[in-house]
Amino acid sequence: LGLFPFLAFLVFKNKDTKEELLNKNNFRKNTPLFPLIIVGIFSFFVIFNTCFLPAKANAALFNFYNFTENGLYKEAKPFLEESFKIQSPFTFWENRKRAGWQFLKILDYEINENTSAEDLQAIKSIYNFIIPELERFAQNRPTDQQIYYVLGRMYRLGYKKLNRDDLGKSKIILEKGLKYSNLRVEYFSELAQTLIAQGKFEEGEKLIKDYVDRTHFQDFFPYLTLGHFYFL
Repeated sequence: LGLFPFLAFLVFKNKDTKEELLNKNNFRKNTPLFPLIIVGIFSFFVIFNTCFLPAKANAALFNFYNFTENGLYKEAKPFLEESFKIQSPFTFWENRKRAGWQFLKILDYEINENTSAEDLQAIKSIYNFIIPELERFAQNRPTDQQIYYVLGRMYRLGYKKLNRDDLGKSKIILEKGLKYSNLRVEYFSELAQTLIAQGKFEEGEKLIKDYVDRTHFQDFFPYLTLGHFYFL
């Protein structure tokens, strides 16, 4: 985005023949130095912001992914902080959502009775850091339908795995998601699990039954959702 307009400017300022254009002395004679400097600085600024910063943010997030995949949670957090610190519009919100999905996987599958106290503390530290960022995401990107599932499930797993008192928040964010899409089975299934965790079995049963009654079986598999609810 920065390089090609700069090259186009050079071509525009040098409309000579190919042979003349290749002549260094003629090139210097026909090209004003000051406009070249201005355009060059502008091009560098555009390249830096559209290429270098997003690449740096993505590289840091990729390191967070690699370290967490190998169980190095304490070492992974600085990379997450570095990625979130970069103020690029191309990565600012998306990297938060991608990190949310990765951390959700950790909460879901990596915490068990064999998890060491040190790892558990590191995971709690990441939880405390990432939750406010995802809450900000939900506030600023309310039409992104993934965030309601990611944040709602993260709240519930934080309650279940990390002893966080976030079940109420899980219910609120999932119910808010239903206002944007009242046919997504993930919202209903996750909200039902939150209600079960709160001891509100009847409310959860009514929620799923209402969903079953107004959806088409072949498209949304509502009876599988209801059966899973009873299983839980």
